[in-house]
Amino acid sequence: MKDLLHKNIVRLYGVCTQVEPIFIVTEFMANGCLLNYLRDGQGKNIKFKTVLDFAAQIANGMAYLEQKRYVHCDLAARNILVGELDLVKIADFGLAKILQGGRLLVDRESQFPIKWTAPEAATKKEYTTKSDVWSFGILLYELITHGSNPYPGMSNNEALQAVLSGYRMPKPNDCHELYYQIMSSCWEENPDNRPTFETLYMRFDEFMIQAEPNYRET
Repeated sequence: MKDLLHKNIVRLYGVCTQVEPIFIVTEFMANGCLLNYLRDGQGKNIKFKTVLDFAAQIANGMAYLEQKRYVHCDLAARNILVGELDLVKIADFGLAKILQGGRLLVDRESQFPIKWTAPEAATKKEYTTKSDVWSFGILLYELITHGSNPYPGMSNNEALQAVLSGYRMPKPNDCHELYYQIMSSCWEENPDNRPTFETLYMRFDEFMIQAEPNYRET
């Protein structure tokens, strides 16, 4: 994490390891995690253009990780931090790994959040940058629904079985069609058919330009 230098990734300053508990020192992000920000903070009244901006910033940070061949493995709103002036940064690299040969096999005893996990990762414990893309799609759902839990009314196992059977979450209420198309593209069954984070960043960047003059803010 010390080697990861990007405006949308939380900066690590140091680690204290001489005695337990071990402390990790990072830069301060004034508004805490994105999930709480959306549910209980200023994000309860977040405007659509800010949703697009947040999505673009996160995709930009993940594109940097993609280039560095890192897999985050736990991308979710709870692991995004919000600073001042609508700045967001990716955090919590406790599960992050460096890819070897493009794929990463994880110990089957490792526990991962099922509702955010790509089906090939949940069933085969096989992680790639494209499994992070799947998780990004779930994060987009969290963003547009102000921090709602994905697969509402389903247990982890029910959600996994539904996804394996081809189910995908429907378009949330008041969700822009293009936003949902981008979200859904992250949930392609074949990982190779999912967009790269670089592509996702460009799509949201273009979306912001298109939406700014004519999208009615609510």
